[in-house]
Amino acid sequence: MKFTLVLLIVAAFVGCALSWSCTDASWAEYKAKFNKNYPDPAEDLRHHNIYCEKLAQINEHNAKFQKGESTFEMGVNQFTDMSAKEMTEWMG
Repeated sequence: MKFTLVLLIVAAFVGCALSWSCTDASWAEYKAKFNKNYPDPAEDLRHHNIYCEKLAQINEHNAKFQKGESTFEMGVNQFTDMSAKEMTEWMG
């Protein structure tokens, strides 16, 4: 349920790219765009891993969208590096 909620929130802030890649450069761009700062390297790595997992989910979903198997396209937003627990806490 929480995972579905996160995906719906991601879908609500649709991006234009057809495919997102998980690179150090894209992670740095993401953090700059959404003003994310993780001074602790372990915390940065944890959020980077979440970001990469969500990019894979976004790409998988968007491939289905391109085939007409879904009615909406997903994109990256300020929640892409947050866990389901963090999303729940953020929503209160």
